[in-house]
Amino acid sequence: MSDRMILGIDEAGRGPVVGPMVICGALIREGKLNELADLNPVDSKKLTPDQREWFRERLEKILDGYKIVIVEPREIDAYVVRSRLNHLEVVKFLEIISFFKPEAVYVDAPVLRTDRFARILSCKLDYKPRIIAENKAERYHIVAAASILAKTTRDRLINELEKVYGEFGTGYCHDPKTINFINNWLQKNHSLPDIVRKSWVTSKNWVNRFLQTKLPVYL
Repeated sequence: MSDRMILGIDEAGRGPVVGPMVICGALIREGKLNELADLNPVDSKKLTPDQREWFRERLEKILDGYKIVIVEPREIDAYVVRSRLNHLEVVKFLEIISFFKPEAVYVDAPVLRTDRFARILSCKLDYKPRIIAENKAERYHIVAAASILAKTTRDRLINELEKVYGEFGTGYCHDPKTINFINNWLQKNHSLPDIVRKSWVTSKNWVNRFLQTKLPVYL
């Protein structure tokens, strides 16, 4: 059985206005790729929450390791205000790659110029693995595995946050539950909660609209 190590990296929660982004690196020996293929994990977006948990339970028995990186809204905001969200992913991907030092890395790239993204990762490492960066890289089972682990981790985190803050839906700015949550929170607290990404345009719009409704009327 080949001991060559293969790493897949993917994220969950890049787009929502509420909650953290979770990035996962999933590691497997090359000789176990057939076993992973038999399980046939797919992109987490194509699965229900129960299906994702079903896969996670089995992936944890097959994989040789995985690393979860949780990126909180405050850290996301620090990069977004400088238009460097993609760079944030580079930093976290490098953290995972450097932790495992695999021979080959498959990553779901957040940019269209995937070849450039692979070169950026490569030039910042102190060794030279083979790096394959693609859009929709979940077609590779090891990236799909990372996708499932990232999404189930984020789902669990969101469940815990809702116990504290109340229900806020998917956390996407188009979700009526999320909009309702933000509006109610602003009315009660006059500011956005820590779990909201304040650098998102929609967050700024929500705050501006709230402030406008609070302006005094002069006759």
